[in-house]
Amino acid sequence: MDGTVAFYQSSISTRIISFLNYLRTTVLANYLVSALNTNLLIDISGGPNQYTALGWQVTYTYDTVDRPGTTVYMTCSNQNPILPVSFYSLPQDNLDFVHAYGFMPLPNATIVSGFFGGCTPLESLLQSTLDCLYDINCLQLLLNYFPSLEQVCMT
Repeated sequence: MDGTVAFYQSSISTRIISFLNYLRTTVLANYLVSALNTNLLIDISGGPNQYTALGWQVTYTYDTVDRPGTTVYMTCSNQNPILPVSFYSLPQDNLDFVHAYGFMPLPNATIVSGFFGGCTPLESLLQSTLDCLYDINCLQLLLNYFPSLEQVCMT
């Protein structure tokens, strides 16, 4: 019994990594739509008898550090862009349009340290270091943007 337990303990990390790679490959190869609309936006509109569904592939945009003034555009169909998470000061109804045609940190956005966004929540989480959760000023920032978090005991 001890040998079996030791075997499973020594192989668990390999099994988890194998499963994560399988999940990543499945999601990207089949282009599954994220529930958070981070890789594809779907808009359903229409009248009483006819509905139209339109889809926009999300484009991730960022300025390169090594070549100033050069903008890179990446999509989730063949790349895996990861960008820092930002809080926008735009109204909620404008975010879909901005998000579809260039997901990038805006000049007046507040960047959350250690959190990243990308094509899927899993990819973003795997890249994130969660530094904000160890900084009291950043935690206060989260409370300002999400007032319902104040109901949670943070001590």
